[in-house]
Amino acid sequence: MRVLIVVLALSLAGCAQQQPLPTTTATGNNTQMAAVLAMRGSIHRQTGNLPAALADFDAALRLRPEFPEVLSERCIVKGRMNASESAAADCDAALRINPRLVGSYAARAELRMRQGNMVGAQEDLNEIIRLAPDRANARSLRAAIRITQRDFTGALDDANAVIRLEPNNANAYDLRGMVKRLLNDNAGAMADSNRAIQLKPDVAAFYVNRGSLRLAQGNSAAAIDDFTKAIQLDPNNAEAYQNRGRAHALRGDQANAVADLDKAVSLGRRT
Repeated sequence: MRVLIVVLALSLAGCAQQQPLPTTTATGNNTQMAAVLAMRGSIHRQTGNLPAALADFDAALRLRPEFPEVLSERCIVKGRMNASESAAADCDAALRINPRLVGSYAARAELRMRQGNMVGAQEDLNEIIRLAPDRANARSLRAAIRITQRDFTGALDDANAVIRLEPNNANAYDLRGMVKRLLNDNAGAMADSNRAIQLKPDVAAFYVNRGSLRLAQGNSAAAIDDFTKAIQLDPNNAEAYQNRGRAHALRGDQANAVADLDKAVSLGRRT
């Protein structure tokens, strides 16, 4: 499940950040200054300086209270600062002003995801896809949510759509491979996993997923190779150590199994 959470987080972050930066084309001193503050706040958000972003968005909204792009930007920031109730109010206000603003649905989807409201997040993603059918990251996220809801057929449809839109999207192949494995299409899962690694050979999670598939197929030696590669790429990957420990145990190598499981426990305690 850790790999799935990573996929969700990456897809969601990309979806929430695709709205354009507010421009300074509006007339009037207050509106122009609000747009400048909003642009600077967006840059602060994207670079992780959330307090500075929030200060800029607050200032922009004092100058122009009905600025839906900035309300949705502030929703993202407040959600990441764990001010969920206030964040939700900002997203709802933005959508009352402009119910077709894709960025506001993306911001609210991220917030709902953080709250564990997968149904609500999927509703927002449905709106994004309705308004902007070519948003591949929204489809990736909906696929991942559908996996958690055991809607594997729907997840496969979304993953296929992402690959049609972005044929070289390594994350999409990895995600589709997970779905195919859940649908017992092991050959298809392996093909997609191999393709993901071919496109992005430096992503530890891809090797964890392929190793898990190989382990399920009884190929423990190849699985160990994949988990070892994942650990080389990400030495703090507890899932890779856990799975490699299991593979060692299945091969009767109890000493290495215990060593890997000890490491997995140690890493798990740090998180």
